[in-house]
Amino acid sequence: MNFERSITMNDLLGGHLVTGHVDGTGRIAEKEEEGISLRLKIEVPSSLSEFILEKGLIAVDGISLTPANVTDGSFNLYLIPDTMEENDAG
Repeated sequence: MNFERSITMNDLLGGHLVTGHVDGTGRIAEKEEEGISLRLKIEVPSSLSEFILEKGLIAVDGISLTPANVTDGSFNLYLIPDTMEENDAG
């Protein structure tokens, strides 16, 4: 179970507000360093693709990220060093 305290209008936000909730499972299809970033290509079932918007918001393992290069069945994530350090990713 995951219980999170709600925020108030006085709280500082350190990221994105993610609204809505669609559960699904993706698979890392590619992992490649691009400059200082790590690019992950995530494959998802086509039925989830309609819910993933270019430059929208997506939460992956609780980390709020911005999808890019969205296609029917996949999208890319670009993880910068700060994100990888803060979330022990990479």
